Amino acid sequence: MERVILMNQSDDALKSIWQPEGVARAQALDLDIQPNREARALSDAEWAERIADARAVITTWGSPRLDAAVLARDRDLRNMAHAPRSGGPPV
Repeated sequence: MERVILMNQSDDALKSIWQPEGVARAQALDLDIQPNREARALSDAEWAERIADARAVITTWGSPRLDAAVLARDRDLRNMAHAPRSGGPPV
């Protein structure tokens, strides 16, 4: 199972991005999507620790900057994407 970090900074962002269709598709693709389920935004250091062994990262509006020092910690990282909160249908 591939570990994917969803870098949502709020519960509202999680609800608008992580819809049932996406959950079902991730399961079918054997992806372990791990969103921020804390009731607060995480610090840059907390995100750096969470993505340290992820295969992919999905950023959202308000995600911290992923600089070279943060990215260097994750040798397994293969994909990065951005999920905007547009309210439109998933792509």
